[in-house]
Order: sequence, then C-alpha cells, then structure tokens
Amino acid sequence: MMKRTLTYIIICCYTISVQAQSRHAIYWSKETKHTWENLRDNFLQNNFYIGMHNDGREALDEQGILQNRTAFYSTVSSRKSTDFKSDFQRIAGAYPTMTETDFHSYAINRTDIQYKESQKKALINYIIHYHNTIGGLSTISCHMPNPWWYEEKEGDAADFRYISSKHPNVVAEILDGKTRLNQVQTVKEKFDEQLDEFIQMLNQLKDYKGKKIPVVIRLFHEASGDWFWWGDGHCSHEEYKQLFRYTVEKITKNCNHVIIGYTPDRNWNSMEKTDKFMNRYPGNEYVDIIGFDNYGIKDKESIQTTIKQLRMLSDFAKQYNKVVALTETGNNSLTVPNWFTQCLEPCVTAQGVNLAYVEIYGSWSSDGGFFFPYKKNSNEAKDFRKFYKNDFIIKGRNTKKVIKSVLEIFK
Repeated sequence: MMKRTLTYIIICCYTISVQAQSRHAIYWSKETKHTWENLRDNFLQNNFYIGMHNDGREALDEQGILQNRTAFYSTVSSRKSTDFKSDFQRIAGAYPTMTETDFHSYAINRTDIQYKESQKKALINYIIHYHNTIGGLSTISCHMPNPWWYEEKEGDAADFRYISSKHPNVVAEILDGKTRLNQVQTVKEKFDEQLDEFIQMLNQLKDYKGKKIPVVIRLFHEASGDWFWWGDGHCSHEEYKQLFRYTVEKITKNCNHVIIGYTPDRNWNSMEKTDKFMNRYPGNEYVDIIGFDNYGIKDKESIQTTIKQLRMLSDFAKQYNKVVALTETGNNSLTVPNWFTQCLEPCVTAQGVNLAYVEIYGSWSSDGGFFFPYKKNSNEAKDFRKFYKNDFIIKGRNTKKVIKSVLEIFK
C-alpha cells in the first residue's frame, strides 16, 4: 500500500468525480467537492487523516500546564501568522491532517456578550489559521444548548447536558413551534436564533483567497446515549430524525461548504433498524459521513467489538456512498500501557475496516484530563510515534514546509 502525504493530497489533480448520496451535495462548492473526493479516496484505500480536538488552540505543555491561545486567535492578524503551536506536531514531529473544535460550547452558548464575541472571533480565526497554514481537514462538533437552560438553570449541568424537569422533551417543543420559552420567544425561536448564529460563523470561514473553507459538521452526536438533551430517552427516535433533518436543511440552505456527519456513541451492536446506530439515522439524503465516538477501547474484547462495528459501517458506507470516521476516541490519562499501538492500531488497521479520518480527543488538564501525551520523551509519546509510523496514516507536513507555504501565500 502506497504511503501518501498531505502535500500530495493538496496538489494532486483528481480525475474521478464522486457524489455523496445526500440532497445537499449538489450545492457543494468546488472546494467542498474536492474535500469530499479526498475523504472518499481516503476511505476506499483506508489511508486516513489523524489529528486531535482543539490542537493549536489549547494544549498541555511539557510540564502539563494548559496553554490557551484564545487571546492570540481573537485578532485577525492570527490568520496570517506562521506560528501554529501544535501539540500534535511537538509530539509526532508532523502537523495533524485534521482538527476539530466546537463553535457552540466555546462561544455561541455563552451569556456574557463581550466574552462570547471574543470567543467567536477566536474560533473562526482558529479554523482559518489551521486551514491556511496546515491545510488539513476541519471538523466541528455541535454541543448545542438546551433552550430551557437559559430560563431555568437548575443545578450545575452544562447547557448542552441540561434536562428540564418541567420540559424534559425539548425536541418535541422545538418541532411544534408553539411552546413559549418566555414572553418574547418560543422554544423553537430560541433554537433558531442560535442556529442562525452558527450559520453566520460558518459563512465567515474563508481562506486567504476569500473562498469558503469546507468543514465537516457533526450534529447531535452521541445520541444513542442519554447524556445530552437530544439523546435517547429524552425524545423519540422519530423526533430526533425530524430535528436532525430540519437542522441540516437550514444549514445547507445557507452554506455550500458543509459536509454532514452522523455519529452516535459506541453502545450498538448491529446495523438493524431497531439497534442504537440505525434507530435514529436520519436517512442517506441528510448524511455524508457515518461514524461513532468510542472511549471504551481498552482490552481484547473491546478491540474485537470495535473492529466488528467499523467493519459494519465500512460495508454500509461502500453500499450507500458514504465515508466512515472514528470521530472521537482516546484513553483518558493514557492509563492503558501502549494504548496507541496495542488498542487503537488493531482497530483502525484491521482487514475490512475503511476509514477517512480518526480524531483523538484533546487535553485540558494533566490531572485526569488528557488523551494525548504531552511529555515528548514519555513512554506514551514514544508509543504514539511508533503508531504514527503506520502506512495507513496520512502524514502531515513538517515545520519548514508549513512556514514556507505561508510566506508564499501572503507575500
């Protein structure tokens, strides 16, 4: 199997044209079609991008101290900077070929206007900076807030985990459009207000030529679990599907650079319509990428289960012209020895498994809050570098090439 690099992907001219079986694919920009073709090519060859959540925006340094770059990214000048401080690159020796952040939980959901606007600028500039300097895939998860959180705020649950005791099925209230949140707005109007804000941010994602940056959006993820207000047990399967479709239609009507992902949690066993992967699947017309979040890979049994799941998704994606991704994974605090080579690698390189990208979750605390090694010479870092040598992984560029490419762009 031929090893490819990110540089190759960017400059290569594709002669094939592949359309996703989603209704919004016909509206994709030229750049988004190319991104899709790259993802589809990755998937069919099982050469996948790899990166981590929020890499370059926040990370742990060598001493395990959190370094947050919100202030840096709050300025427009960050878009042209050659200074992309990647924790992934510091450990792996090459830049990540994908990254992910979340516009909602870090910005849109906030109530302090000044803080909110600062965060919005930082997130937009972060995606633009990563795209301009590294050129990899940008993905966005969506921890949308429960509209009732703004009115009630019972307990200390996060806005996207909040379940109202008086209004436990907020999805139904969004769909009916009649339930009042307060004297000014209905529940649906509050949801739409935040969705419109999200769309406005998406449309500001433009590269140095002024073209919109293609992004993957993971809507209402981990819905097979019950820890989010859109999750299993808080609304019916049909209500979830209707909300997903409504949201996709509203976004894609206003954005031609969005690829949609459907990504439940790992608690499913088959592709039967009654099982937890398919019972909330909104339909091929609304989805481009299928995948799941899995933080439970830790032993032989869980490895075999994950391989089985990835094979089932791979077969489904080949049949219906989708691609598969392992959209969140990791081992918190890396407590499992050699987790990357002994647990993750067998899953993503198994025969019959095809992937377009793999995302390792990020780090925010050296005390129970990291999924990626932060000490360069640690056993965990050495294990990751051994894993990273695998030919299945599409490697990023090195420092010199990144800086050179940026200087050429802006001279």
